[in-house]
Amino acid sequence: MKHYRHLSLDERNKLGILQGEGKSIRNIAKILGRSPSTIKRELDREEADKYRGKYIASTTHERVQQIWRERHRRSNKFLQQRNVSYFIECELKLGYTPEIICHKLKQRFEETISENPTPEEMKSRLRFSAPSGFSEHHIGLAIDINSTEQSFANTKEYKWLKEHASEYGFEMLFPEKGHQGLGFEPWHWRYVGDEESKEIFRAVREKE
Repeated sequence: MKHYRHLSLDERNKLGILQGEGKSIRNIAKILGRSPSTIKRELDREEADKYRGKYIASTTHERVQQIWRERHRRSNKFLQQRNVSYFIECELKLGYTPEIICHKLKQRFEETISENPTPEEMKSRLRFSAPSGFSEHHIGLAIDINSTEQSFANTKEYKWLKEHASEYGFEMLFPEKGHQGLGFEPWHWRYVGDEESKEIFRAVREKE
């Protein structure tokens, strides 16, 4: 089974030049030694920077690298301990901010804490996945459709959902560049089709 290998900066630079010369996706793929689907996916990706329809390699590469760093950043091991994780979740449910929780952690685990967590580490931990008990899946008002991959946004099924999901009482929870500051999840839709669910999300909508 082949593993997908992301384009390098050099490949992205060549891609930008070749596209600017008007070469087709198939020709670009042949020159770079890649599959046409890889080239098309790169040109269509959310992070791709373009000027008048032309692919800008340098800024696209930096955006991709930044997302990769964010998702693969090693978390503070202290935050991964089960009792610490449970403490954090309880404090979040009480409405405390990451800054306040960091201060409380230092007091609560003074004898066992190996390194002081920062608010940035806390926010990074929460950015791409909600802690247990916070997901709308737990309360039965959200579903994942088709695939939990961002590539789902390039499919005809996703296009249909954007056009028709509201007709069935669903809306996307984490859209592109959403105000929540969380990662784009084209597969994650929540149900707001009855009065009870509308009331649950009323306060959330006001903040969004």
